[in-house]
Amino acid sequence: MRGIGTRVVRKIRSHGIIETVRSTWKEIYLIKFLTYSPRIRGYLCRKVDSEEVNREAHKVKQLPRKEDLEIEIPDKIWVNGNLSLEDLQTYSIPEPSLYVYQDCHYFVPPGLGTTENRQVIPDTVASELAWERNRNQTFMSRLIYDHGFRTARQFFNNDQPINEYDFDRVLPLYPFWINYYHWTAECLPKLLWLSNEHILEPENVTITLPAEPPSWMTQSLEILGFDEYTEVEKGVITAKEMIVPSGSEPSPEECRWFRDRALDGIDVSNNRDNRIYVSREKANRRRVVNRDEVMAVLSEFGFESYVLEDLTVLEQAKLFANAEIVVGPHGAGLTNLMYSRDTAVIELFGPQKKTTYYRLSKSLGFEYRSITGKKVSPDIYVDPEEIRETLERSKKY
Repeated sequence: MRGIGTRVVRKIRSHGIIETVRSTWKEIYLIKFLTYSPRIRGYLCRKVDSEEVNREAHKVKQLPRKEDLEIEIPDKIWVNGNLSLEDLQTYSIPEPSLYVYQDCHYFVPPGLGTTENRQVIPDTVASELAWERNRNQTFMSRLIYDHGFRTARQFFNNDQPINEYDFDRVLPLYPFWINYYHWTAECLPKLLWLSNEHILEPENVTITLPAEPPSWMTQSLEILGFDEYTEVEKGVITAKEMIVPSGSEPSPEECRWFRDRALDGIDVSNNRDNRIYVSREKANRRRVVNRDEVMAVLSEFGFESYVLEDLTVLEQAKLFANAEIVVGPHGAGLTNLMYSRDTAVIELFGPQKKTTYYRLSKSLGFEYRSITGKKVSPDIYVDPEEIRETLERSKKY
């Protein structure tokens, strides 16, 4: 309970009491009730059949995989900190594919698309693997949270054809969870398909974003050279054609395209000598409670501490593009590894690990190591000497 209380106090200080109450209610209602309500889940999940809906699409393109990008990664999960991430069961992410659906609806939020006959298009919000592990209940519950059960039921029971279209050809960029990781790693790589006129004609495609997007959305689009988009208010939009890249987990091809495209517009150094410690001192959880001890060791190796919330996206991109080694607790700041080149990563955890940035590091070909610490709820404690030993074992040392 002490950990929860600390998180609430930090949330109030950073976001205000109204936003804290709103987000707490959302978590209770959405995560605890809607996601696990058998009646609601059973009704809506009948509307999801990935095999059936994919038969309605026209596959425009599939990128051939180069041999050096045949990379095996584990699922995105939390595991016991004593387990080695290298020992987890792995799979190969399928080659990126592009589909075009005719006559579509699109819910804003949460970014869920359907065909005209109300079949959900899974690739608009999730990878094939996510559907296989029954994440559809989460996605459909989020739809109910954002639009109400009555609206959702009326929509899926309506078999009327579309008579009026909001867009002719649209590529929606709407992260299922509006945060920096899901936007950067799962939405922006989809723009690969607009970067080559032989794949799609960019001038004929409308990119849509949430209304009043956060600055980190628009700033990252500018870095990639996409500054024309349309903001969409809450509701259901319609399109004659919807551009749907496969899944929402970035493939090695998409990760490397993203990096190369971004670095074209960033002033980068050939030395790549930044040694970065990602501080979470403004986060509500997973702060390193013995940060001063950790920084005392890291300083011996030439590291500097950065609070990424104080930097623009361009400043973060430049910082990570010139990074030699990155050390930091698990959190969204490590998403900036998407901008890095030949970088070593040391991720700090409490008693549990999550595979998110191990997967990303594998896709980018980075050296990756992790350190398991102790939980001091809602934060973590990490042994400074273990950090020292891990750095000394790194190939970058």
